[in-house]
Amino acid sequence: MDIIYTGERLIKNKKSCFLAGPTPRDKNTLSWRGEAIEIFNRLGFDGAIYVPELKNKSYYDNETSDYEISLDQEMLEEADIVMFWMPRDINMLGLSSNVEFGYLLNKGNIIYGRPDDAIRCEFLDFLYEKKLGKKYLTTLEDTIKETIKNLESRYDDEKVWR
Repeated sequence: MDIIYTGERLIKNKKSCFLAGPTPRDKNTLSWRGEAIEIFNRLGFDGAIYVPELKNKSYYDNETSDYEISLDQEMLEEADIVMFWMPRDINMLGLSSNVEFGYLLNKGNIIYGRPDDAIRCEFLDFLYEKKLGKKYLTTLEDTIKETIKNLESRYDDEKVWR
């Protein structure tokens, strides 16, 4: 499994997933992406994981530069699947994730999950169900399993993308 953080070289022609969702904005809030990477690894995922965070910093300052945004957008565009995990609370609202979700909804290459106690996800829930005909997942592990299943279904027996 390859893990690519903001600003690192992208990997072309390999199944890939972008981890979309709220990013911590302070040092006291842990990123959910570390746990996600551990689950992908445990499940034997052999693709690329795009992590929209700086490698040596597990949170963003409130002032994210245009350069960082453009790097994250490049990863988002390169990914085969964009997995949205929305553990929203007052410290991690995921406002940029709302834009990404809407931007990609008609493209259809998204998997969406959120814990039952996530706040203000009703609109995302509604759009995911009505536009894509899917029910959101409620655990990070189930969301990752669905992501891997979707990625694997895009590969044929000769490891060539369809």
